[in-house]
Amino acid sequence: MVSDDTDMLRGTMDTEADDNAGGKHIERVASPTLGAAIVELLQQSEAGRRYVEETVKPVLALVAQAADAIRPLHGALVQFAQEMRPIIEANWGEIQNAVVQFHEGMRRFDEAMLNAEALGRFGWTIPLNADFPDCIRLLENARSAESADAAFLEFYTQNDKDALVLLVADLQKHPKLIEFRGLLEQVWFGLDAEKHLLVVPALLTVFEAAARRCWNTGVWRANQRRDFLEQRVQGSKPESFERVAWNATRAFVDALYAPNFGDDPKPQVLNRHWITHGKGPADGTLADCLRLLQAIHTVLTIADYAETESEEAAGRALVAGAPSSGRRR
Repeated sequence: MVSDDTDMLRGTMDTEADDNAGGKHIERVASPTLGAAIVELLQQSEAGRRYVEETVKPVLALVAQAADAIRPLHGALVQFAQEMRPIIEANWGEIQNAVVQFHEGMRRFDEAMLNAEALGRFGWTIPLNADFPDCIRLLENARSAESADAAFLEFYTQNDKDALVLLVADLQKHPKLIEFRGLLEQVWFGLDAEKHLLVVPALLTVFEAAARRCWNTGVWRANQRRDFLEQRVQGSKPESFERVAWNATRAFVDALYAPNFGDDPKPQVLNRHWITHGKGPADGTLADCLRLLQAIHTVLTIADYAETESEEAAGRALVAGAPSSGRRR
């Protein structure tokens, strides 16, 4: 004889639906004899009966509750779909164009990412403070040092220097640079007065301070700096944006710290040794000021992201390892 459990199981396997549009009642029954056979088989032993009581019944009850909760939404969902259909049909062309533009943007972004290392060699890190379209445009212009400089100068000076103002403000309030807040304020005055010869050496100091705090204290040593950057590049996923950012940063740092001793000629790009070892003054261009400001921001942003990821991973591990609050049976 089949018990009430069979009826419960059969009930969960039967589904009913109302076709509101046609006013028809449709009933579909899914193999009730199979459900009955399963319950009867389970009840042939003490263990089976206990399994039905402790596992099957609670699951079936949850399924029934879920079905009851969803049923009232059916009519509303049908009505919503009917109301949305003419809107979607009327704007289908615009929707298609938006999808096409999105895919075109992603294609351009993927191609632009191939210029990341060249961007670093030309003296610029990935502009993590730029929005998506500007980031693509800046990377696409990394065809030469001149075109890269021109693109970044336009980005930072257009719209009344909005991007530059926001960049400097971000640096001034960053907790890792709190000791350099006064220097950064004077950097801003120097930029405003176009005293770029003074600004460049000051920003070299701030860049190295950011690198020491975010990377390691031996960043000024060639072997430690090289090993650190190589580990970060190789430790990131090959196709990830993180790998792209580290590749550009490594190329920028390699050029900035390129050896220049004795009678070595003046480097064609911004070079720390040339300036801080007294071989000659900085060129004092606005582009050099901007590339250092952006590089400082890149160093801090990547470090902030890594710290957030580490904290979230630690939180997930803590939750996963926490003992259950429920009582064991």
